Amino acid sequence: MKRLLMALSMVIILLLVGCPAEVEPELKSNLEPSKREVPAAENSPSASVSYEGDQTIPVLSEGFGVYGSKVEFEGVYPGWSGTVPLTIVNGQDKDRLFVVSAISPTKIREGYEALPEQYLYWITISQPSATVLKGTNFQVPITLTMPIDADYAGKKAEVRILIEDTTQTGIVQIAVESKWFIITAE
Repeated sequence: MKRLLMALSMVIILLLVGCPAEVEPELKSNLEPSKREVPAAENSPSASVSYEGDQTIPVLSEGFGVYGSKVEFEGVYPGWSGTVPLTIVNGQDKDRLFVVSAISPTKIREGYEALPEQYLYWITISQPSATVLKGTNFQVPITLTMPIDADYAGKKAEVRILIEDTTQTGIVQIAVESKWFIITAE
């Protein structure tokens, strides 16, 4: 029971990572240390991707966590695309097989709506399952692409990226989520 509680407390360590693969990883210096913002495309300064959190990846003795707990896309418009690397941090206790998927949230931030299920295909997970060796980290690039013909303007949507440890045994199965907030242009 003590190991389970310890593992659960470590899972709570959800931090942020990375920058979009399609843009220069240059960070604006006028932002506070807990928030980083990267322009989403040079030809569209109104679209951006923000990450919040400590920029240090922890070392876990047991369990697993995710470095990338909250990502915000602002000014997304038809034809826009941005990639965010989600980092899975595996503890030093065992190898794990993870499955990553995009799902609708059960609890939604005030002022937002769940991204309609018919639009979940906008999110492409480059590697939906991966074995992560004990004591290592693994990055999964995840891309949000709004189709050029999309009619979803002026919306605030929320989606979750679910990371499940499929190697667990027993009744309690632990998974963590990364919260994605998508604000579309007018």
